[in-house]
Amino acid sequence: GLRRLRSRFEQPLHFGVGRLVEVLVPKPDRRERLRGVRTHNRVGHSSQPLAGLLVLDFTTLLPGPLATLMLAEAGAQVIKIERPGGEDMRRFPPFFEGEGAAFTLLNRGKTSLVLDLKSESGRATLKPLLEKADVLIEQFRPDVMTRLGFGYDAVRALNSRLIYCSISGYGQIGPRSGEAGHDLNYIG
Repeated sequence: GLRRLRSRFEQPLHFGVGRLVEVLVPKPDRRERLRGVRTHNRVGHSSQPLAGLLVLDFTTLLPGPLATLMLAEAGAQVIKIERPGGEDMRRFPPFFEGEGAAFTLLNRGKTSLVLDLKSESGRATLKPLLEKADVLIEQFRPDVMTRLGFGYDAVRALNSRLIYCSISGYGQIGPRSGEAGHDLNYIG
């Protein structure tokens, strides 16, 4: 189970209180160890440290969008995946240029893509992005991404070098793992 899954990764990184954020970084295969650091063949050059990285952002509300905002401000290309109708924070006052000010602040510098992940067309649109992404960050309750068909194992089959980050209120396992929770303090 979980112990065998974790054995395929470098030591998981835990941030915040307890096990709120777990980042699984794939161990390099033999060829990658021989080649050394992976380079990105993307158009454009920037002096920002994360320039050339593609991040898929499946987060909502506060903690995840703040984490991905930091990545965007460090130069990563962040694509925010939103459900049909958009994220709820778009509709929370106060408003700035017709959108919730908090949403605007936390999602600046990102590209939004509306996808119905429960539909075949939404999953088909997402697949090529998963194949070329460097980082995926999600903030659902444990196992939601698996039920949608985008759990770690399914995504790893498409892209073995992807860094998969799950943010949850009370960790991925344990007695409270199924409870919803969010707070900016989780990542600080």
